[in-house]
Amino acid sequence: MKRTTIELSTLEIHRRQVLWQIWLPVALLVLVFIVLAGLSIIGTSYSADSGTHWSSISIVILILPLLPAGLIAIGILAALIYGLAKVLKILPVYSLIVRTYIFQFSFFVLVWANRLVQPVLWLQSTSAAVAKFFNLIFSHKSKLINDPN
Repeated sequence: MKRTTIELSTLEIHRRQVLWQIWLPVALLVLVFIVLAGLSIIGTSYSADSGTHWSSISIVILILPLLPAGLIAIGILAALIYGLAKVLKILPVYSLIVRTYIFQFSFFVLVWANRLVQPVLWLQSTSAAVAKFFNLIFSHKSKLINDPN
């Protein structure tokens, strides 16, 4: 008595699907390549001129799958070149505007940095001048006291 698909377990169904959907196409493809290899060997063994004919056909077959990818790459490259040309027409105007704002911001930062540092510099320079003044006064006095002349 034969079991129906409802009675089959999922593992058996999976095994049948793997056999028919994976192993059979792979085996047929390998068989086709073996037959083609054998035919090419037999064909080239009779005359050397047919070998170059088959090699030319093989090269065309190998290049055909790469041709669409190459055309797509050329299309993308052309689109990028066109887009870059359009961007370069408007970019100098906007880059000048951005550069102007950057210079204004840098001038603003420089002015405020100088304003913030100015009291500290004034305090340090004043204290250095006072210290030098007292240093000169006390150093002349000690020279005058210790002077033998």
